[in-house]
Amino acid sequence: MADVDGTINTGAVTTAKLADNAVDNTKLKSSTTVDTDRAVTTDHIRDGNVTTDKIDGTVGIEAVTTAKIRDANVTTAKLAAGAVTTNELGAGAVTTAKLDGAVGSEAVTTAKIRDANVTTAKLATDAVTTDKILDGTIQAGDLADWVAQQGLFFVTMQLPGTAFAGATQAGYLAPSGMELVAIRAYSDQAPTGAAILVNVLKNGVAVTTAGNRPTIAAGANASAVVTTLSTTTVAAADRVTIDVDQVGSTIAGGSDLYVSLFCREAST
Repeated sequence: MADVDGTINTGAVTTAKLADNAVDNTKLKSSTTVDTDRAVTTDHIRDGNVTTDKIDGTVGIEAVTTAKIRDANVTTAKLAAGAVTTNELGAGAVTTAKLDGAVGSEAVTTAKIRDANVTTAKLATDAVTTDKILDGTIQAGDLADWVAQQGLFFVTMQLPGTAFAGATQAGYLAPSGMELVAIRAYSDQAPTGAAILVNVLKNGVAVTTAGNRPTIAAGANASAVVTTLSTTTVAAADRVTIDVDQVGSTIAGGSDLYVSLFCREAST
């Protein structure tokens, strides 16, 4: 058999000829770059064998360009901590599916949202409940349009002086048929030690259930607007009266106490 010439033709050793991990540190000449773009993939380089002295010293840290890296070969393991910044993310790249599934719907916390960036468009229908609204935030002006749209009018009864528990402390005789929509109570002086509990009755029968009556909490001046009513229809000459079932145990409250009925004219 004739001797085989030890010379290998230029370009004869292709990527396919290299076994995995075949190219180690001793096979790479210092300051020598690979001319064939993307010829060496991650699988062909033994871990820890691309050292600083193997990168072309004439361009330093810029020696490995995009053209030298085969597509899909920059894996998570190759990225340093903090390497992917906002600038590296395309617009719309962070989708719901990219949020950490371990925390699911709690992935986006307050700290992740820039101030003033939760706009009206971001709020789902019925997302803002009573619990989400700070007491005293909704002013009369905020209600004006809503009141006008609903065709509402108000009947307010005043209970003068310091509040005390007792029946039939104020009353109203309906001049015509109307619909009760909501009730709210207000005390000029906040009760302390206990809440003020107000009961509204039509012809002696409560229009709300016991657990759903206007309640002015200790330290507060106003109750929530009660819209869940067991009786809503009021006919002409019906009597609407106010009982006070409880007052503050330390400071009673009152000075004065007001109860407002949100009403709408009865349909004809």
